[in-house]
Amino acid sequence: MKLFTKSVVFAAAFAGTLLCAAEVHNLIDPKVISSVNGCKLTFAKNQLTHTGRAFMFGKTKYTIDPAKKYTFKYTISNKSDKIAVVYAGVNVYDAQGRSFPIWAWQGNKKAFTEVAADAKKGDTQVRVKNAQGWATHAAACVVADAKEDFSDIPNTKKVFDQIKKCVKDGDVWVLTLAAPLKADLAAGTKIRQHYHGGYFYLPNSSPCRIAPGKTVNISTVIQGAAAELERFSGKKWPLNSKKFSFLMLSDYTDTKAEITVKDATLTVE
Repeated sequence: MKLFTKSVVFAAAFAGTLLCAAEVHNLIDPKVISSVNGCKLTFAKNQLTHTGRAFMFGKTKYTIDPAKKYTFKYTISNKSDKIAVVYAGVNVYDAQGRSFPIWAWQGNKKAFTEVAADAKKGDTQVRVKNAQGWATHAAACVVADAKEDFSDIPNTKKVFDQIKKCVKDGDVWVLTLAAPLKADLAAGTKIRQHYHGGYFYLPNSSPCRIAPGKTVNISTVIQGAAAELERFSGKKWPLNSKKFSFLMLSDYTDTKAEITVKDATLTVE
């Protein structure tokens, strides 16, 4: 009986230790987050209120540990007579805390190839060794000095944007560009197609549409790191990202709604 009692006490103490090990960060604090578009934020205990579009960006950078779970929770109330739209997400950084464009982090893992012939500034076609699976939509761009193992990510060496056409011509493929090259592109250059985007939005939470006079509770998780280059799904941290900060684009459509964000926390465990 005594042994059983000791075991129960030990188990309870161990569980308590695990609970204490969780880090809980308050995301609603003027020292932690601020408006970058001039919208006034009014802070009270564990909440902020604003009227109209507010682009809010976190001042604190948190370290990413792929082995840990990052839970974002917050409550949004819409006190207007129109539907309000709110996006929440993260900015990611490298180990030195440096920020890069979204397209530097995400791309098509299958769209790695080599320039097959010199292309000159002003050219509108580029010959490559393989272009199977390449996209022709406007959200795509192309970076140089790409690595097959993705060690170049984040890659900011953009050489051109959208391609209008992709056609096989004998042993090579011809990419027809939407705009002329702005610089020479040498044969042998390793390139890869990447994707533009807005921000890295939290999964199952963005966009959040709040009906007039309603309140919505959000709880969402990011855990683990992407093993290879991909478009950000929100469920795992982008490849090679090391730090992040929180962001919120509130009343995105600028309906002049009065919005309250309450009890916004980040729990790391």
